[in-house]
Amino acid sequence: MSSKKSVSWMIAASALAACSLLVAVIASWRLIILLHPELPIAVEPFIIKILWSGMLLGYSLGFLSLLACIGLSGWLRSKRSGLITSGTALVAVVFFVLATPFGAN
Repeated sequence: MSSKKSVSWMIAASALAACSLLVAVIASWRLIILLHPELPIAVEPFIIKILWSGMLLGYSLGFLSLLACIGLSGWLRSKRSGLITSGTALVAVVFFVLATPFGAN
């Protein structure tokens, strides 16, 4: 993979990671507020489901995009470094899938 192509993919993946993780943080923050037992207003279950889905999707996309950046980073230096960082990122993806609802039976 060319150096220029790697940099382009890394920029795209890092932007996706940053935005997705921000969505996850905001959704988590809103969930905490809305699920507080002393909240003076009633909260629709639909809103809770949307925030929960946004939190999980944002976290998942952010985490996987960050791992893509890590996997691509080694290719800027050499083929050997690229194989090492890609292999490491792939192992992390496997652990991520097994440790999240995606890996649940």
